[in-house]
Order: sequence, then C-alpha cells, then structure tokens
Amino acid sequence: MRPFEPPDVSGWDLDSVWTNDRITKAHEFLHDNVRGPAIAEFTFADFVDRKTAEKVLEPYYMGPEQA
Repeated sequence: MRPFEPPDVSGWDLDSVWTNDRITKAHEFLHDNVRGPAIAEFTFADFVDRKTAEKVLEPYYMGPEQA
C-alpha cells in the first residue's frame, strides 16, 4: 500500500471481514452465553410500559449519545 492511500476495503482482508464462519460463531456465542442469562434476569412484567423498562434497564444506560 502506498503512503496516504486509504485502507483496502475490497473484502479480501480476512482480518477485517465478517465471514460466514465469524457470523456463525458470533450467533453461537450470543445464543449460548448471552441469551440464557438475559432471559433469567428479566421478566415480561419488566417491559409492560416504557417507564418500567427504562427503570429496569437503567444500570445498562450508556448516556444520551448511545440512544
């Protein structure tokens, strides 16, 4: 790559491309490691209205720029 040339975005650099294998592994991780604890932490009653949901999810709030 020549100096000051933008990085290659052709899709051939496997370090920066989400291949089908990477997407599959990400879905497996979310299903196996995230979904269960998230379901166990919350109930349907936590999301009956917006005010209740905001109160329950307050510990996870990351600031107005994330909304």
